[in-house]
Amino acid sequence: MEYPNTNQRFKYNLKRLFSMAQKGILTIIYDNGGSNYYLILHNQDRWGFLKTLVKGSETEEQAVERLIKVATGLKDINIIRKLDKEFEIETNGNSYLISVYLIESNMNIPVVLHNNFNNYLWGKYDRVAEKLSEKEKEILDYTMGNSE
Repeated sequence: MEYPNTNQRFKYNLKRLFSMAQKGILTIIYDNGGSNYYLILHNQDRWGFLKTLVKGSETEEQAVERLIKVATGLKDINIIRKLDKEFEIETNGNSYLISVYLIESNMNIPVVLHNNFNNYLWGKYDRVAEKLSEKEKEILDYTMGNSE
């Protein structure tokens, strides 16, 4: 396909990139019992927030609820809001367009880990941030600067 100018080629490539990106969600679960504690989980080799792809015809909110229930066993959650910005994450050559949801829960309720995870941590910002990937730390920082 030929394009009359570079701007059209750029727009086509950008549209193509985002149409190929899989839709996913990332949840930032926190307990605001006086100061924020964030929940992160550990799998075989890294710490991070809970993430999943949106499956079939489910809504993003349904994906959030499914993910948290299956991965942590937490049932008493409150979806506070979806961030107004989406983030692109690339992993193993795949591109994901991620919506971020802020979830309030209670860290006094036991977490029952799915077998994909081997540990969890409720921690304040500094403790959690040092364990996150650069991209997830960027998302957390964005969230903290845009919390209502």
